Amino acid sequence: MAPEPDATGASNETGAEHAGGGLQRRSVIEPEAGPPSPFRILFAIVPLMIIVVVGAHLVWTGAVREAAREKALSEPHLAEKSADAPAENATAPVEPSFNAAAVVARLANADPTAGAAAFRMCAPCHSGEKNAPPKLAPNLWGIVGRAKAATPGYAYSSALKSKGGTWTYEELAEFLHNPRQFAPGTSMAFAGIRTPTRMADLIAHLRALSDAPAPLPGQRREP
Repeated sequence: MAPEPDATGASNETGAEHAGGGLQRRSVIEPEAGPPSPFRILFAIVPLMIIVVVGAHLVWTGAVREAAREKALSEPHLAEKSADAPAENATAPVEPSFNAAAVVARLANADPTAGAAAFRMCAPCHSGEKNAPPKLAPNLWGIVGRAKAATPGYAYSSALKSKGGTWTYEELAEFLHNPRQFAPGTSMAFAGIRTPTRMADLIAHLRALSDAPAPLPGQRREP
């Protein structure tokens, strides 16, 4: 028996066909989910790459700064000059106007407190405390009147070892004024102090680094 037409004049079978066709068409219009687009992958990866690159740059910059800081602490004499040092090379000969005896004559009126402030430029390498081990340079406790190149546990340059004798006020003044002129070949690369007053203050402070400070010129040591 043939199917009866519905109210629209179409048979039930034709309606079913239309319904089936509709379902078939919808399945073609709505594609199944596939792999992500290459652009989506790129947009996801680029921010991560930027974060990695920036982080690596920050780590590298920090490492460079830390290395520079450690080098400055380990070689302060090479990194900075005395505020009194002129621009000429540190190996230049002592100026004819320099007079160590004139510096020593100022010691009677020198200011050890000001000398302690000047000693800060020496502190990164030199210790001034009793029985302290050498830092990057010898301990300066008791330096006035002490034998040259005599600090235990420190490897002195042959230039300083060859000087011999003890540290007098005059020799300290000459050394502080221009270390390389006083002992050519010394490992002390400090440019030197040019102001006699500041040098006298510093030597007065060095004199005070002792249980029994050496007598000033013209004085006698207490018995």
